[in-house]
Amino acid sequence: MDREFTEEFACSIFRFRKVGVAFSTKLDMHVGELFIMKKIAEDTAGSDHTVRISDIQSSLFITKPAVSQMLNSLERKGYIKRGINTKDRRKIVITLTPEGLAVMDTMQEHADKKTREVISRLGEENAKQLVELFNRFADICEELKTDISFQDEDEN
Repeated sequence: MDREFTEEFACSIFRFRKVGVAFSTKLDMHVGELFIMKKIAEDTAGSDHTVRISDIQSSLFITKPAVSQMLNSLERKGYIKRGINTKDRRKIVITLTPEGLAVMDTMQEHADKKTREVISRLGEENAKQLVELFNRFADICEELKTDISFQDEDEN
């Protein structure tokens, strides 16, 4: 495989990661926090508001420390409240505050608008192919991460 292409490929991945989704700075939030708030809203709808950090972590593909850090940030901003479940003191009860719900709605509208614009410029068929390729890329990376024989090659 051409070394120049492999470097270009790696650079494009890092460039994409750095670009991310641009949110307005006045919203005082980043996309990861939005996804956590959405997950909290989904998981606590019609329940006792119990949210497991492991569920957030696995559904959003982020580490438990990252989840904890974002929950701390959201709590400091006044967007969520945490407490102890009175029925099972081992569980944490997380609720979105009214301000948190309002910010989440505003951010969701903003994210939807940005996403629609990207899809419009890229073209719907290309966007569908891109989603398929991103998912395939993520699957391959996850397989390589857990492939012991591949890890052994890297260590030599």
